Amino acid sequence: MKKKDNGYIRKEANNLLTSQLRKLFYDDNKNLKENPSTADEDMGIDYYFEVFDDSLPKEPKHLYHIYNQNKGTENLKIITTKTDENFGKISFPLSIRHVEYFYYELDEALLFTICDINNAKVYWYDIQNDPLLPERITEQKNRSINSITIYIPLENVLNQQTFSVLLKKRSYAKYNQIRKKGGLNNLEADYSLIENHSKDMLMIDKILYTINLFEGIKVLPENVIYQLYPFKGDSARTKVSDLGFETNNEEFFSFMNSIILENDKLKTLDSIELDENDKLREIVDFFQVNNIYHIRWSGNTLKKQICLHNLFHHGECNCERCSLERLDLLKTQEILITKSANTNYELLRRGYTYYLLGDYIKSYEVFYKIYNDANKNQNPISFTISKYNLIKLRGFIKSFYYESDRSEIIKNLENIRFDNDERFVKEYAPHFVDIYKNIKEQKFYDDVFDKIDTSFLKIQKLYYRDKHGGSESGTAYRDLQSSFLRFNSYLKHNFIIFNHYQEYIDLSKKILESLFVVHSLKNPEAEKYEFFEWYALELWIFYANEEFLTYLLQKYEVTTIRVHADVVKELNSLIDNLLNSYSEFSKYSSIFSPIRLDKILNNIVAITTLIDIEYDQKEIILLKVLNNFKKLSKHHLIPFSGLYLYAIREKSRITKKTLKKIVDIFILNNQRYKYITVLENYFEICTPNELKKLILKVLKIDDLKSINDKNEHFEDLLYSFSLLDLEARNTLKNKFNEILDEDFNFSLYTNLLLYDLIDLDRLKFDKYLSNIIDMSNFDEKKFPFHTYQNLDLYNIMSIVFKYELEINERIKSQLDKVYHKEKEYYQWLMDIENFDYSKFNSYWILNSQTKYYNQRFRKSNKLKQELEKSLKNNYIEGVAKIYFREFV
Repeated sequence: MKKKDNGYIRKEANNLLTSQLRKLFYDDNKNLKENPSTADEDMGIDYYFEVFDDSLPKEPKHLYHIYNQNKGTENLKIITTKTDENFGKISFPLSIRHVEYFYYELDEALLFTICDINNAKVYWYDIQNDPLLPERITEQKNRSINSITIYIPLENVLNQQTFSVLLKKRSYAKYNQIRKKGGLNNLEADYSLIENHSKDMLMIDKILYTINLFEGIKVLPENVIYQLYPFKGDSARTKVSDLGFETNNEEFFSFMNSIILENDKLKTLDSIELDENDKLREIVDFFQVNNIYHIRWSGNTLKKQICLHNLFHHGECNCERCSLERLDLLKTQEILITKSANTNYELLRRGYTYYLLGDYIKSYEVFYKIYNDANKNQNPISFTISKYNLIKLRGFIKSFYYESDRSEIIKNLENIRFDNDERFVKEYAPHFVDIYKNIKEQKFYDDVFDKIDTSFLKIQKLYYRDKHGGSESGTAYRDLQSSFLRFNSYLKHNFIIFNHYQEYIDLSKKILESLFVVHSLKNPEAEKYEFFEWYALELWIFYANEEFLTYLLQKYEVTTIRVHADVVKELNSLIDNLLNSYSEFSKYSSIFSPIRLDKILNNIVAITTLIDIEYDQKEIILLKVLNNFKKLSKHHLIPFSGLYLYAIREKSRITKKTLKKIVDIFILNNQRYKYITVLENYFEICTPNELKKLILKVLKIDDLKSINDKNEHFEDLLYSFSLLDLEARNTLKNKFNEILDEDFNFSLYTNLLLYDLIDLDRLKFDKYLSNIIDMSNFDEKKFPFHTYQNLDLYNIMSIVFKYELEINERIKSQLDKVYHKEKEYYQWLMDIENFDYSKFNSYWILNSQTKYYNQRFRKSNKLKQELEKSLKNNYIEGVAKIYFREFV
């Protein structure tokens, strides 16, 4: 066959890319205009695409550009070395010159693509969003290497499933390029007026003047703090890092160093005023909410750092927002109804609280009042926050509000948008320009996303090296922690509507996964995350979903987590406040409410399960939930997943009485099948007489002879039947034989055999094989969401292994009823010793994790040897665990 030259491959790759992109945008009601690049070809750009909104065909609206470098290949280079941290990714070399241009110089978003022309697949890489690239570029240049290898995950294949992710990455890339090149406009904040107005004041008043200039903004961006007078010293010596602030401003440092706490009051060593406590408390509170725990001297001489955290106040705030965070819904409503909000700050807090409660209309009313009342020349900060929040509320109201005044409200909101307000901000509040842009452009999110993403990647590398016998010191966790705490405080104390958007949820996932990584490190020399702090647990309680947490617990094999002593008190308080607010539950039943009580309860029970405390302390929390299950059930708030986790993880310690409460809840609420393991654990600790009473009660019958296999609870109780006394089992055996003779049910038959509830008759068994469903002609195209697995034959093989039956021709003939993709699997099961192991797939072991399958596997030395060979060539962690558990 003639070899394809580079020109041919390039054309094939370009056709493949453009045709796939064209269809994806067409399916998204958008039009793609393809422009092959000539002017930029020398800089590595092959295409610049233009995307238009096609919803109005007569007036197509231009949306954005996408620049592209596209490569084609017949042979993808995939990293196959298991010890390589990029194992399983596509590698491709690029010119340093092109990469630097893409990353630093290009104004528009660029996507790098590589086309596998043999398999008609396109893989994409958002090169401008890679936070590790600058460091790697520098390393290569220092080594005088003019190229750099990029690594593309195989899951970044261009298709319908990844298209929305690709568009989001394109959006991030555009903002990243703007940020790298210095912002959306040339306006810069001017902080000189602060110094001019306050230079003749006492230091205590200078600081108060500065922090009060920002009205409702309590938490300032890092790049603002270190430019403010009187905090700043030399620009090169002033910065916010970790949970600290560094300065070489002698006067400021000396003043802060003079603050002491005496008899619960703050004072300075050289007090000028008789009572400085209130002023000093305001100053210390500013640093506390900005998560600055230390002030460090960056001058030429050595000075001991100032431990501000020793001055922090940790008392309970009783405002409406803080009451809500403690799940005291009653108190929150009481404050909203009985107490007035007078200042702009109080109004902002109130509007924000209504948003958290899911009352978007009252939130709108508060913020709309601030927006209308604020003179943007005199109060640009309150004006900006209310405008931003109203724009966010517009989306919620459009989606979830359909009362008679909906049109009027939306009309009011449609006119609110961020126009070019920078001019008046620059004129009337020049110190606010950076914060204005931070809010308008959501830089507060973009900045923290970059920092957390970088820390997350470093922590993932740390985990990889820890698993393979390496270690690495670094500040990745501390960087991640400080970035998130400051970001979270920015939203919370500045009342920015953001923390229930998907972007915040995604950040939360990265934070939690990072904590699980650092908590589960094995190397004794590694710096572990020993104790889960309350901020992490709050994040878990309010934002984590069940599926993701289950994944983390399994991936990092977490069985317990260590916490500080006060966590138990906090968990009890949350549960107590929530249960005492029962009268408010009906207001929070919507799945669209930011406060999801069902998720919160599940997560509290899950955390209670995992924390390393005395069992009686755990049970106190759990019983509060169990004893209120009727109230919770009425509002669909029973934490089924949390209760399941508790019952499974605490199997050795849970009392019989408590487990029965959980089982009763599962049965009453038709949650039996999903949590069958919990029911079976309970059956095992019951006496035969207790089991008999339970069976009669659940099935609503007077005696075992009246049992009906059509009862909805019948299958859930199969295991309990096998634990009855001999007389009862014999009664059931006769009854089950009668049922099968009258109306044979293949599934019932196999289950009864597996639970020893009927005797095995080999002649009947061979006869009943004819009832196995025939899946050989299964049509995957017609039934794409159905399984082709032959579960009947799967259960039959369990019986074969349980009773050690000879696999005769009658059983082997059932292979004709298997879909072609399963045929080799069942051929292996039927002849494990003589199977052609060149066709063996070690994943089959993972599909066969039942008691009787494992019992058969353990008897085979041949299988043990083949698994050893397989693991050497293709290490699969799940297979390795089964190998060590069952064979070694």
